[in-house]
Amino acid sequence: MSTSEPTLPGFTLLTDPDVLEHQSGPDTAWTITNAAEAMPGVLTPLGASFWLPVCEIGLRSAFHDLGVLSAGQVRLPEQVDERISGVFAGRYAANLDVLRRMADLTPGTSGDAMERQLFGTARPGIPRANGLRRLPFVLTKAPTTVARFPRRLAALSRHIHQWWRTAVTTDLDLPGRPEQALVEASRVTAHALRAHMISAMVGPALFDRLRDLTTKAGLPGLELHLLAGDGDLEEARLVEQLRAVAHGRLPLDPVLATYGFHGPGAGEISAHSWREDPTPLHRMIETYRTAPPPVSRTDRSAAEAELFAALPRRSRSGARLVLRLARTFNPLREISKANFLKAVDAARHAARARGRELVRAGVLGDPEEVFQLTVAEIVEQVPADVAATVKSRRAQRRRLRTVRLPERWTGPAQPIPLAVASTEDIRELRGQAGAGGLAEGRARVVLDAGESDLVEPGEVLVCATTDPSWAPALGIAGAVVIDVGSPMSHGAIIARELGVPCVIGTGTGTVVLRSGDWLRVDGAAGIVTVRHRATTEPEPATAEPNAAAAAQPSSATAGPPHTAAQPSSPSPSAYTSEPTPAPAIPGNNPLLADLPLLRLLMLKGRCPATDLPHLIPNAETSLPRILTQGWALQRSGALRLTAAGRQHTAALLTEERTHLASPLLPQLYHCFSALNDNLKSIMTTWQSGDTSALPQLLDLHDQALPLAQTIAAEAPRLSCYAPRLSHAADKLRAGDLDWLAKPTIDSYHTVWFELHDDLMSLLGLTRLAEAKAGRA
Repeated sequence: MSTSEPTLPGFTLLTDPDVLEHQSGPDTAWTITNAAEAMPGVLTPLGASFWLPVCEIGLRSAFHDLGVLSAGQVRLPEQVDERISGVFAGRYAANLDVLRRMADLTPGTSGDAMERQLFGTARPGIPRANGLRRLPFVLTKAPTTVARFPRRLAALSRHIHQWWRTAVTTDLDLPGRPEQALVEASRVTAHALRAHMISAMVGPALFDRLRDLTTKAGLPGLELHLLAGDGDLEEARLVEQLRAVAHGRLPLDPVLATYGFHGPGAGEISAHSWREDPTPLHRMIETYRTAPPPVSRTDRSAAEAELFAALPRRSRSGARLVLRLARTFNPLREISKANFLKAVDAARHAARARGRELVRAGVLGDPEEVFQLTVAEIVEQVPADVAATVKSRRAQRRRLRTVRLPERWTGPAQPIPLAVASTEDIRELRGQAGAGGLAEGRARVVLDAGESDLVEPGEVLVCATTDPSWAPALGIAGAVVIDVGSPMSHGAIIARELGVPCVIGTGTGTVVLRSGDWLRVDGAAGIVTVRHRATTEPEPATAEPNAAAAAQPSSATAGPPHTAAQPSSPSPSAYTSEPTPAPAIPGNNPLLADLPLLRLLMLKGRCPATDLPHLIPNAETSLPRILTQGWALQRSGALRLTAAGRQHTAALLTEERTHLASPLLPQLYHCFSALNDNLKSIMTTWQSGDTSALPQLLDLHDQALPLAQTIAAEAPRLSCYAPRLSHAADKLRAGDLDWLAKPTIDSYHTVWFELHDDLMSLLGLTRLAEAKAGRA
């Protein structure tokens, strides 16, 4: 199962004329359940054309390993109705009919069982596929494949992790390298999906056997407790490590070195992983600092004793085998999912390198435009009128984000207008039991994976679906309610592991429920009850569920890499200086008047409203406007950008560059870079415990202050930095050493970091490229 195994076909390019809107035959059944977890929201053309071939080849290879398919059937069919998956209205969907046939041929499961696992019920009257012809191959290959799988997956996981660490740190800014890296990433993704499909088939089948046992024992629902709380899941370890970071027991860098491939909507290739932008993690770490201790995990031994006491003696040995196998395979699905997300992250690295290459060649205007092309177009031949192609596909994705798909359907897809909020006063929702337990709390409806850090400790997280990047939010939630999925979906598995009650598969939770509603969540019964409705208007929905990629800024405004901590803002009592005077607006463009506040929130993630007058000018003028426009949210006195606000800010930064004509800025940035090298050396000295770093930094400040003032004269929006640097230097002179580098206040390093980011933005540079050049 290593990536060197020869049984996978070669690299396959998708040549479908429209990769975002496939056409189904009249009788083919499709579902977005589970597929929406891995590939959320409206895919980009690059994402769709990357996923479809590797998914087809990887999953068919898994069924070949089980004996279900012959080697000749491991291919990408020409007809959409014959494929395992397709893309409709921009959403990834699985072919229920093809998967049913394969499940019917797989020992230990069936097409009906697969549908029950996904939806809680199976369609009646569908005949079972005849598998007699393949039965000898299945009986020969399947037992061996399953028995060897845990050990082979462990070896594959070690291989892919080392490969990923190398792939995302390799300089690809040479002709031909990005294309080669993208092809290699597609091959590794197919291998990872090959393993993932086996874990996705065997794990749920064992869960069904365990559920049958508990039901026969008169203990329905006990299976949720039998598979909870062992600490073996990758995401549970991630949550524990983030808690350790929050309380100073662990630095963030090793966490990112292990989990940096995750990120909001990480299954979409255009999304920004934590490796590229750890800002969401910094915000969540701040929440963990003040969060209460985690709930105790479920005592599995008590549930186990209860099961065996209720079973007849003759059934206990078989039950022990089922329980042992279920516990072995339970964490493997998340491990195999991590493998393919690492491969996608490497593909992301290659795609952005190819985007920069096409910009240098004058083909594209922005590196991020590469995601509007297909894999075939960036590997083989870019369209002749690439600008028109990019424009057309962006318009197509904007249109597709205004609709949604049902959880399952038959025949051609019939998109539904995207609902905003229900006017019905529905007081009870039913779904499937995802994780046992009973909890009450205030609802937090989150429609965008990039805003999962909105969840406060103890709140009930209500979302459409989850991917692994939601694990930190689940770690502090009192309960979770999910629109789409089943007990073997990612969100339910993680909720069980963390001891968080979960109801999954409600279908309409994000439409019917509103932030602020007081909810009662009965995870074992699969029931959500609205005890009290919110007394205030719900916060506006800022994006289609999981449309994180659509709201990402361009590469010129992407967040910082994990090598530097992203600060939160200081308390207002720390300030004694007067508010900064308002800067001039470049080109007298009124659209840019709100940019200082919007950019501050983009850099800080969260900022108490009381701090704003000390950080930027005219906050009191801009704040009401950006709240009214839905570009920011204010909660518990703190502000943060919405997904729409991030997109708007990215557009304004681009606009700012077009209006700001300063031939001196490149020279000033060169001077800043020289001082930045000195600062990095000083920080290294400080981190080693050498107190000589303090006078060195104050000497550097004497050189930096005139430079910051000159920068402000050329770029008035940056006029806030000189007084903020001076304020931190004054605190250091007064003996408060926290003001050198503490990330939770406006320390010298914090302000310097933000100034550096703003300078790069004005010059159209990225931190990644500057880091490779040794200037970041």
